[in-house]
Amino acid sequence: SPLHGRDLTGQSLTIDATTPLDTYSLNAASVLTVDGAQTGAIQSSQSTLNILSGTTTAPTSNAIRLVDSQATIGNANITSATQTGLLLGRLTVGSIARISDSQISGGFAGARASHRSQLIIQRSQITATRPNGVGLRLLAGSANVTDNSVITGQTAGIRMAQESPTVNVPALTLDNSHVVGVNGPAIAVGGGTEGTLQGS
Repeated sequence: SPLHGRDLTGQSLTIDATTPLDTYSLNAASVLTVDGAQTGAIQSSQSTLNILSGTTTAPTSNAIRLVDSQATIGNANITSATQTGLLLGRLTVGSIARISDSQISGGFAGARASHRSQLIIQRSQITATRPNGVGLRLLAGSANVTDNSVITGQTAGIRMAQESPTVNVPALTLDNSHVVGVNGPAIAVGGGTEGTLQGS
C-alpha cells in the first residue's frame, strides 16, 4: 500500500506529539506506542500496538488493521473516511483489541472483527458514517461492549454473521451500553447465522 511510510520489523518505537505525521507497518513482534501523536494508517501483523492517546486518520484505507495482533487503545480518535476505523483479522490465531475512552469511526464500519478476534469496548463510541455503514461488524468475531459505550450505524448498529457454515458463530455481550441503527435495526443477524447475545 502506498500509505506505508515507516516499517518496523522486530522493533519497538514510541512516538509522541513531536513526531512528524507518518503511516506505520508493524511486523515480526514489533511494538508501537503512541503517546499523543498524530498518525496516518497503522497496519500490524503479529505485533503489538499501544495507544495511550492520539489521533489516527486514514482518508482512503482502514485506519488501523490488526492481523494476529493485539492492541490497547485509550483516549484515541480513530477515523477512516471510507473504510473501517478498526479492523481485526487473522491468518491463524486472530487479534484482540481493548478500547477505552475513545472515538472510532469509519465510512463502511466503525469496527470489524473476524473469527477468533475479540473486541473489548469500554466508555467509547463506535460509528459508521456512510449511508451503507454498520457501526460494528462481527464476522464470526466477538465483542464485549460495556460502560456507557455507544455503537451507531446507518443501515444497522451491529451486524452479526458467520464466516462460513463451519466456522464459529459471532458472540456479542452488551452491558449498560447503547446500539443505534439510524435507518435500520439496532442489531441485524445475517441469514443462516447462529449467534450468541447477552445483555444487561
